[in-house]
Amino acid sequence: MIRDRLVHGIALDPRSARPAELAANTSCRAHCARQTFTRRCLLGLIGLGSDIGLLYFHWGILQKAADSAVLAGAGYLPNHPSTAKTTASGYATQNGLRTSEIVSNTVAPDNMSITMTTSRTVPYYFLQLVGVSSGTVKPMAKAGIQQDTEGARGLIPVGLPCTTTSCSYTAGTLYQLVQAGANGSGGSWNVGPGNWGRLALGAPGATQFENNLINGYLGSINVGDKVSAETGQVNGPTSQGVGERVNTGLAINGTVTNPTLSTVPAYDPRLVAVPLIDFTGATGTSVQVTVMGFAMMWLDSYTSQGKNKALNAYFLGTAPVTSVPSTVNTFGQLHPILLQ
Repeated sequence: MIRDRLVHGIALDPRSARPAELAANTSCRAHCARQTFTRRCLLGLIGLGSDIGLLYFHWGILQKAADSAVLAGAGYLPNHPSTAKTTASGYATQNGLRTSEIVSNTVAPDNMSITMTTSRTVPYYFLQLVGVSSGTVKPMAKAGIQQDTEGARGLIPVGLPCTTTSCSYTAGTLYQLVQAGANGSGGSWNVGPGNWGRLALGAPGATQFENNLINGYLGSINVGDKVSAETGQVNGPTSQGVGERVNTGLAINGTVTNPTLSTVPAYDPRLVAVPLIDFTGATGTSVQVTVMGFAMMWLDSYTSQGKNKALNAYFLGTAPVTSVPSTVNTFGQLHPILLQ
């Protein structure tokens, strides 16, 4: 009995050893459970981050596609809303959107903006382990064209001669501006030695002149203001500027015959405001001249034939700049901008 109970003074009774072993096993299982729980939490967080990142990635694809689509479509507003919608849909699918993912593609009632809403279902991978199979992104984009203001966007840097005693032009008549030879109704646009009617609006130089001719002068000019007459004809910049306006207008609205204020399409880049200028005192230098008013003109073409270079434009009528948005078709090329 003693031999069974004691070996070198150490108890061998199984009943006295079992509780210690059970305690050790219980502690090990608890530790393993905590490690397993921690690993699962970490994996869940990693999975959540991965799937949310994937969701954001697809949102970015759709948002960029929608932005480019409405900007492209807005270029045909306000005169061609159907073309605007067709163009927007085409750009959207070219940039990664499926046709089924375009929820709506609409032009506003005033034809001044276009809005596209989209939707895409993105499958999850890790979050499926907790019962979430997918997420949805719904980007929206809106683009429009800016309303004109009394700052006269569309005002080109060429003046029509006009004094208090002589300022008569006939609506529907084709005139030749910045020309050394005879104009369309007799006479010459040579308003002084070396002066052909060009204006330095904002800054002098051929580059500024071309920018103003293409985009319209963005500053504010009113009747009675003084502006700088600029010498020379700068054939290249004039040809480039007029050509860009005319070609853009042709691409959007096509050929317009016998243009009048009531028939020309609004916001066509060929429809411009031209300052009526008293060139008295223009003697071959960049002198200050007076703004007498504003004319509405339709750019037709630019020809370069030796000394007979000419900007050909139809005179449509006169109007105070501040009355343009409310009384006649708004003029000038207006670039589409993202609104939302």
